[in-house]
Amino acid sequence: SGSTGKPRGVMLTHEGLVNHHVVAQKLYDLRPSDRVLQFSSISFDIALEEIFPTWIAGATLVLRTETTPLGARDFVRWIEKQRITVLDLPTAYWHELVHQLSELKQSMPPSMRLVIVGGEKASAKAFASWSKMVAGKVRWINTYGPSEASIIATAYEPSAGNEWDATANIPIGRPIENTQVYLLDSELKPVVQGESGELHIGGRGLARGY
Repeated sequence: SGSTGKPRGVMLTHEGLVNHHVVAQKLYDLRPSDRVLQFSSISFDIALEEIFPTWIAGATLVLRTETTPLGARDFVRWIEKQRITVLDLPTAYWHELVHQLSELKQSMPPSMRLVIVGGEKASAKAFASWSKMVAGKVRWINTYGPSEASIIATAYEPSAGNEWDATANIPIGRPIENTQVYLLDSELKPVVQGESGELHIGGRGLARGY
């Protein structure tokens, strides 16, 4: 976890990870027919989200190699050749992918049905471009969660086909199953609607010591 600015290990529980994996399999509607790309470094917690929900669903995990292209044009050709149906991407890479594909006037291959992003704030401008590009044919889910909450704690999926205001903020969504999220003030009391607060997370995914 790097949430304090200094990387450190956190002790996730078996129960928390199992909860995440089962919930993620349902949330992403992973099926035996899916082919999910294992994109992230194996040392990054998102790799667990790519691997275990895929196996729970009986789907195929496709490993990224050192020769897998990352430039948008070649990357899209590669995932089309591999018949990838689901991508779980760092938001920063997704931003660059959208930018390059927009310039190339290229879209995602027909096999693609779902793209999940997470890791940092998603750009509304990028999502507006993405929405025009995929025209409602690819599900898109914005996820949020620190390592201390077993990978993700919340998820947000915009309504398909709706135009997105490029100046609007993209929400982090609502808690996944068996997770609670609270907005509290400095005295740990719930804030009223419309006021700023600090995000507090609870539930089965919470790491030991929190």
